[in-house]
Formats: sequence, C-alpha cells, structure tokens
Amino acid sequence: MSCAEDLQQSLTAWKQSGFINDSSNEHLDDDTLYQLASENSITSGDEQQKQHLSCCPICLETWANWRKAISVTQSSEQQQQHSTMSYGMLEAAADNNSQQPLNLHSHCGSFNLGLFPDREHPESALVTLKVIGDNSEQLEGQQVTVRDNNGKIILSCSIQDGRAARRIDQRSSIDLSQWTVVVDTDGDDE
Repeated sequence: MSCAEDLQQSLTAWKQSGFINDSSNEHLDDDTLYQLASENSITSGDEQQKQHLSCCPICLETWANWRKAISVTQSSEQQQQHSTMSYGMLEAAADNNSQQPLNLHSHCGSFNLGLFPDREHPESALVTLKVIGDNSEQLEGQQVTVRDNNGKIILSCSIQDGRAARRIDQRSSIDLSQWTVVVDTDGDDE
C-alpha cells in the first residue's frame, strides 16, 4: 500500500469519526472558509477559526477545495500574462558553430530568430528576432525573451518595428538545438 493510500484511508477515518476538539462544535461558514483560502489569508484568520480548521475534517476539506479553485484561477491568470509563447529547433542542415548566419523559424510561424556571426570577432554575433505577419503590430513595444536549450537568455528587450536585436559575446556557448520565445504581453520584465 502506498503512502498516498495510507494517508487517504487515515483522512477518511478521521472524517468519519467527526472528531472536533472545539468548544463551539459548529462548522465555519462558506464565506469564512473562502476568505481563509485566499492568498496569505490563513495568517490573518483568528485563532479560533484556525483551531477549528485544524480539527474539523469537513471544514478542512471545504477549505482545501476553495484553495484549489483559487490557485487554478491564479495560475490561469499568470498564463494569460505570457500569452505569446513559442519554440524553435535548429534545422538538420544548420550548424550552431558555423561562421554562416542562421535563420531559424519558430514552430508557430510567428517569429524568425537570426544569428549573424561577426567575421572580425568570431565569438561575437548579432541575435535578431523578427515578428512575422499580423502579430507585428500587436506585439509592438512588448518585452521579449529568447532562451537557448540550456535556459540561457540570449535576447531580452522590447520589440520595435517588428524586430528585437542584441549583440552577444561567447557565441559558442549558445545551444540553439531548441530555443523558446516568450513575449510578456503586460510589458513587465521577467
């Protein structure tokens, strides 16, 4: 039997026994449980509410359900903040360490990532990101972050005239076998 199954059986037995070590012997109402489930609100609840919540399996289950619902809502709001995301991969014929320019297309087809080596300084290069199609006007002025396969940020700036660009050093440390693009539609820095 797994630990999760043991825990589930123990919680079920606790709930069925109805043990409440509370002088009021009344359950907390839904409004109170919702308030206690809100972000950081458990710390602001009074001691009697927290004591009841810790001893009453019925209220604890309702509180947990509210907590889950609130966290799902918060996570979907956070996902909407970064509503433009894509990725790309290095094509088979391309070579990451070549002195030739690279032009890589994102999976969604909305971005072109360019890597243009400096012929005079082999470890330096210009990284560009071009927004393709109708998204160009929509993403104007937004903060964009491009990461390589190792999670290293290779470009982080705002989109101007449908493009973003930056000069980088240590070009050979960049792994573009897979890369990601995140556009912060709120304009906040990461």
